[in-house]
Amino acid sequence: MNREGFSVSLGGLVKNAMGYTRRITAIGLLTVFSAHSAGAVDHYLVEAPKTLMAGDAGITVTITPRSDQGTDLSPHKIKFLNLPTGISMNPLDTAQGLALRGSAVFKMAVGAATPAGPFLLRVQKIGDAKAQGSAFLFVEKTVDKFALTPAGDTFPRVDQPVRFQVVALDAAGAVVTSFRDPVDLKADFGEIREAYIPGESFQKGVATVDVRFTGGDPLTGFNRLTVESRFLYEGQRERASGSIDLSLQPARGGP
Repeated sequence: MNREGFSVSLGGLVKNAMGYTRRITAIGLLTVFSAHSAGAVDHYLVEAPKTLMAGDAGITVTITPRSDQGTDLSPHKIKFLNLPTGISMNPLDTAQGLALRGSAVFKMAVGAATPAGPFLLRVQKIGDAKAQGSAFLFVEKTVDKFALTPAGDTFPRVDQPVRFQVVALDAAGAVVTSFRDPVDLKADFGEIREAYIPGESFQKGVATVDVRFTGGDPLTGFNRLTVESRFLYEGQRERASGSIDLSLQPARGGP
């Protein structure tokens, strides 16, 4: 479950009353602070999706140590500060752990108990409290259901593409914009030729898919399309799902 990152840099150098330099840099809403020693790690770039879903255990976060000379390759260790309840950070390279030599990738898990809302992800160099990096992130509630809406022909036919919009919703009916996982499709009658929506098709919690039905109820043309998440997230008893009832017209040239 790869996650796209974001990176926008801005800012400059400001002299403070203590006589050392503070560097303001942003990645999304990232603020980092510099140490006063030239050539050493003075801040970190934190790259992560800015919106996260509670229950997701596969979020990619990249930490890059920086100095006034660019990416710093010197070996050192870091720690994460004041992580909210339910959030854990684990290095992709378990042998490396929290030791950095250049950029390192971490997997973030957001537990079901993590409160919805904004939080600050902070990283600090061990032994140098001035060398820090942080990013403002936002946690959404876990996907609970899906809404399916015809986005094309209101009189769908057998063996003709029917376009649907699939929206990921939480238990309160709000769109889960951070949902980007695969889902499966199935029909009560016959088969469908597109039985899978990849996670990357979801943009801000919404995907559009064209579905071809091989048939419906022989007497009435009734069919039901159901979408179901491939994953059961922490805290869930059953996978998120949703369905829509349809009345299919016979295929063109059919009886």
